[in-house]
Amino acid sequence: MFQLDGDVFHHAVNEVEAKLSRRIKMTHPDHARPLEEDITGAHVLANELRDHLNHFIHLWNRTGQLLEESRRVVPVHLRLGGVNNGLSTNTEVPSVVMARALLSLAGPNYELAEGEEVRIVSNTDDPHFWKVQTSSGIVEVPSVCLWISDPDLGAVKRAIT
Repeated sequence: MFQLDGDVFHHAVNEVEAKLSRRIKMTHPDHARPLEEDITGAHVLANELRDHLNHFIHLWNRTGQLLEESRRVVPVHLRLGGVNNGLSTNTEVPSVVMARALLSLAGPNYELAEGEEVRIVSNTDDPHFWKVQTSSGIVEVPSVCLWISDPDLGAVKRAIT
């Protein structure tokens, strides 16, 4: 599974929101125009309604795609010193942040297997070494060896709303 750039994702969400707002304004009764009261007016109205329906269906499908993509947005803000005392610090709701070891690694007081999950305790003191909870206790591990495995919850929430 590939990871998605947060900027690309948020740009796509902004684009869908703008298109939806514009389309809603176009369908508001204040923007109604007089139509001929004959078959020609009925055809014009039917075509406009069909056009609006097609656009809304397209936007609905795009929001579904964005919801799926939101689960792959990389939480870069968590890599940049966003965890302290075992909880995320720059998110709406502080939560536990898990990371996965990208390779097998052994230090003086720890041993990690490739793919092993650890809880990040703190990454605010040193960007190169993070404190993580392992089976042998809290240790400092090179940050480059860890991948934050959770999706960006802010992106998921934005896609849902």
